[in-house]
Amino acid sequence: MLVLNAVLAAGCGPVGPEVRLSPDALSWKPEVVAMLPAIAAGNVIPGGGVLPEGVIRPNATDALAAVSGPLAAAFRERSEVKAVSLLFTSTEAGQRAETAARQYLDSRAVDPSIAAKLGVDTGAEAILLVAVLRYGPEVESIQQMSQNAKTTLGTSQVNISSTASRAILYYNVQFRCALIRCADGAILWDAGERKREKRLAVLNVTQESVLRGAIDSLVDTFPYARVRPEAGTSQ
Repeated sequence: MLVLNAVLAAGCGPVGPEVRLSPDALSWKPEVVAMLPAIAAGNVIPGGGVLPEGVIRPNATDALAAVSGPLAAAFRERSEVKAVSLLFTSTEAGQRAETAARQYLDSRAVDPSIAAKLGVDTGAEAILLVAVLRYGPEVESIQQMSQNAKTTLGTSQVNISSTASRAILYYNVQFRCALIRCADGAILWDAGERKREKRLAVLNVTQESVLRGAIDSLVDTFPYARVRPEAGTSQ
């Protein structure tokens, strides 16, 4: 399996998603991909720091929905193959889907026998798994020291400095996805994206804008994705 780093801009641009791509993904194409329910890591919400007024720290359920919903929509809209989102009730199929998601979250691999059974459950040639690792705002305090006075102690002159802290708000998004062939459990594509951006009102940087950028850059690396119009060659 090839390990690639997608570069978003030529030359000095930031490094994009980390991608593992199997040669099979270039020579084999499923007709239907089943997108299974996403799973979230236990520490998905950044902690610590008092958020500014109007900024809300989500809970784990909200974070999972905030990432998985738009991500699934992006795959449906941009995939060259039929991508179907599936939800299961508390049946054997649902338990298998949850087990596969948990295995991927923990080890980035899935038991081939479970993948094969999920192929029967879903009627798809491949399954798409999503693990949400980090989502939400966090505050970082920066200590700043400034020299602001001089005084004399005995025969010596000393500087008196004061220390203050400045709070900086960051928005976090981190998730990964894997496309797994049901017939043999082979991982055809495994990509992870992580963004942490400072809030800048002048550039309209928000939690939603950071999420959109992360989703676009990750789906760009999907082996069966259509090129985004803005990412294509201009006339």
